[in-house]
Amino acid sequence: MSIDRRNFIALSGSAGATVLLSEPTTARPTAELGLDATQFGLRPGSPDDQSRALQRAIEETARTRAPLALPPGVFRVGNLRLSPGTHLVGTRGATDWY
Repeated sequence: MSIDRRNFIALSGSAGATVLLSEPTTARPTAELGLDATQFGLRPGSPDDQSRALQRAIEETARTRAPLALPPGVFRVGNLRLSPGTHLVGTRGATDWY
């Protein structure tokens, strides 16, 4: 399934929840929200293309049916595939993609 920026924002905005930030180590649950995206190497505000890291995070969390919690910030990504079971959680109005 291909997804463009507008659909991705709508999808992540509909999840609407606050995201907790933590220091990166290994992927672990973040209090009731699911797995912290920064544990997969995603960094809000990075000028680098983070498509691979986000795709890996999406695949892992979809496989386990755990939500993927994205911190506030801007992520540079493209050509992502959302697997069945994907559940993204972001901060409404503060998590963005380009």
